Amino acid sequence: MARVSIARIMFCLAAAALVLTLSPAARASISLDELGTLIDSARTVEAPVYAPETFKEALNKYEDAQMQAERGKKQSEIDKYVDESQEYVESALKTTEVAKLTLADYIPPRTRARDARAPELVPELYQEAEEQFIKATKKVEDGDVQDGLKEAEKAVALYDTAELQAIRRDVLGQADHLLAEALEDEAEKYAPVTLDKARSARNRADSILVYDRYDRSGAAPHVTRAEYEARHASNIAQTVRSLERNDQAWEKLMLVYEIEMNKIGAEFGWDHLPFDRGPSAAADSVKTAINRLQSENEALHETNRTVAQTLTTTIERLGAAPEVDDVSALSVELDGRVAEMLAQNRELAQTVAAEKARLSQLSEQHEQV
Repeated sequence: MARVSIARIMFCLAAAALVLTLSPAARASISLDELGTLIDSARTVEAPVYAPETFKEALNKYEDAQMQAERGKKQSEIDKYVDESQEYVESALKTTEVAKLTLADYIPPRTRARDARAPELVPELYQEAEEQFIKATKKVEDGDVQDGLKEAEKAVALYDTAELQAIRRDVLGQADHLLAEALEDEAEKYAPVTLDKARSARNRADSILVYDRYDRSGAAPHVTRAEYEARHASNIAQTVRSLERNDQAWEKLMLVYEIEMNKIGAEFGWDHLPFDRGPSAAADSVKTAINRLQSENEALHETNRTVAQTLTTTIERLGAAPEVDDVSALSVELDGRVAEMLAQNRELAQTVAAEKARLSQLSEQHEQV
């Protein structure tokens, strides 16, 4: 990235210094309330970050003015502090512009960290980067541009780390939380295989983010699997722990699973699955029924395609181009075409009847003649 012209920076610094040295008479006086609004505007452009010392002086004078007002001091005393604070605020605004220009190449990493919600997700890391960045802005504020750039360079790596860690916490946070819950449920002891699946999926997602922190879509499937397996491990661990405390619970556990599978069997019209021949026989019965449904579904789709083709051909013969290919929609369209043709036939029959009546009248007239 191109560096900012040093001459331009020095010009801006000189302009900022000029603002600070202007006498109160050279600027329009403002009220205490207006000063508060001006300070809020300075905060909006981040003057506390880009002109920390100058803004601090402005804030101190503002607080002094507020104190004088609360104590009921003379307006002239209040105005004195208001004018001094105004000088510092205006100088801070100008210094902020200079700092943003000077540090333009170092601001994007800070912006990316903020966009990743680093202040919220990894506040310690972000604060460390922010403190280093403020060291740079203080140097620029004092006119030491070269050292300011060096300090800003150090902040870049800190912001970069804060951004990455914020993204990782944002994407992996729920999976990490569920893994922690699984450990509390003693999944390490009672469901180690399932827990290992959760950890492996989580680590795959993490590897993707470390390689490309913006590839959230690539990490998403692994995160979903990690969350599933972590919940799965917790469920297994809780169940096995309860069985360990009560041997009679084994039969109850088996019956619970049979009850749940029988709910599937009920959808196929069975009173119960053949658990008397073991779980495999029960599972095979369900698989056979599902395969039959799939075959019937495929046959139904083929029938629909045939009917749709027939309807399409019929509509085309009626002189229209089908606008859809769904069977139901084609049926509706065909009904519309038939209704339209019947209406046309009725109109034609009425026309023919009228012509016949007219012909009969002409014949009578002819006979009279």
